[in-house]
Amino acid sequence: GGANALSPQAPTVGKGTIIAVGERIYLFVSEQDKWDRCRLWRSADQGLSWSDRGWIFPQSHKVFAFPGLVQYGAEAGARAGGYVYGFSDNDPRRGMDRKLYLFRVKAGDVGKTDAYEYFSGTDRSPRWSGRVEDRAPVFENPAGIAWGTTCVYHRVTGRHLLAVTTHELPGDWGLYESEHLWGPWRTVAYGDDLPEWTYAPAEKGRPAYLPTFPTHWISPDGKTLWCVFDHGDHFNLSRCTLRLR
Repeated sequence: GGANALSPQAPTVGKGTIIAVGERIYLFVSEQDKWDRCRLWRSADQGLSWSDRGWIFPQSHKVFAFPGLVQYGAEAGARAGGYVYGFSDNDPRRGMDRKLYLFRVKAGDVGKTDAYEYFSGTDRSPRWSGRVEDRAPVFENPAGIAWGTTCVYHRVTGRHLLAVTTHELPGDWGLYESEHLWGPWRTVAYGDDLPEWTYAPAEKGRPAYLPTFPTHWISPDGKTLWCVFDHGDHFNLSRCTLRLR
């Protein structure tokens, strides 16, 4: 895309999240201006061309219409156990649910809606169900949850870093950590703990969206991360330092 694009393919309208699975790349695209269903696109040539695989989360699965996919990077095989994981971060009532839900699907079955499983609770180990109606929350924030959840694996600490936007227009957010994707989650930083320019509304009222920490850019000692986020429809990159304990 962009100037002098290598791909002749026309862009797809919507908002999406992306993940690499082996030699293929999958793009989950939430339907523009509706946000209550999601199409799956697949590329087998490193993103040069894409094929439309149809509705992966139809309106019957609308709570997962804008999934936040868990990024493991080079740790994917060992940590994910052959699965792709993702959180729901969109509710048709625009955040009224104030909860996040979790799905998983085997890496070879990403294109099959009936192969997806949904976290449905835990006793000594997590339970999974093929029925989206059986889903149970893995995270809750009484102050609210807006679209744009991201999650990456932090290898040095063995923790997942979950970034959750609280309100869409102000763009305020929180960062959380947990050993397991189903929690319990502990707060790393929230609201005013984070630099104002990572969430304050920018020109024309466009706040920062989708803060994430690419796994391949985390330093070997785990202390230096790079936060990527959209602020004012611009690409932003900020160096961050963690104090580990």
